[in-house]
Amino acid sequence: MAITRATLVLVVIVFLTWTHVVGGYIYPSTEANQHLVIAALKEYTLGQRAADNGRVDDAITHYQHSIQAYELFGPAYNNLGILVHRRGHANDEAKRLHEHAAVVSLQQGDWETYASAHNNLGYLVRLGQEKSYEMTLRAIHHFDLALQVSPPNCSVGVYVSALYNKGSALYGLGNFDQAQLLLGHVLALEPSHGGAHLDMGNIYFHQ
Repeated sequence: MAITRATLVLVVIVFLTWTHVVGGYIYPSTEANQHLVIAALKEYTLGQRAADNGRVDDAITHYQHSIQAYELFGPAYNNLGILVHRRGHANDEAKRLHEHAAVVSLQQGDWETYASAHNNLGYLVRLGQEKSYEMTLRAIHHFDLALQVSPPNCSVGVYVSALYNKGSALYGLGNFDQAQLLLGHVLALEPSHGGAHLDMGNIYFHQ
């Protein structure tokens, strides 16, 4: 399961009682920080466009500028972590960025980014350590934190990704009953989810 692209879509800025739409969800702001959020959103939007066009270096620069504009803007940290991971190296740096995204998004009440960042952390913690009991439990801890947020406080995509990642981790531990429950929930929300179908098939085979 790939790291979720929850915020790697076009940003639409909409003013609504000091809130702004970021990647299809409402980003919270206040009268005091509104001008900083707007500046961060402008750079963030440019970063998304660059990432969508394959210009990774430009995207990274824009996300860094977004953070410079407003250092508590969690989506920019989260997307930086995604891009660092996609480069295929520096996963410690990617984890650090997602950890910071989780911290600042909690402070800001940005539940979409909070859930996405913990889901991404769980994925990275388990990456290459799928047979490690300890690392899988650490990953599940992050998935549980992500799943403390559910729609409408986060997107269905982020929620489904965290459900699947936890279910897959439980399957890896041999906890087939709990894994089956979570994977069934995934398929109820996203019937065409290939990974969930594959894991469910493997569970049926082992039972």
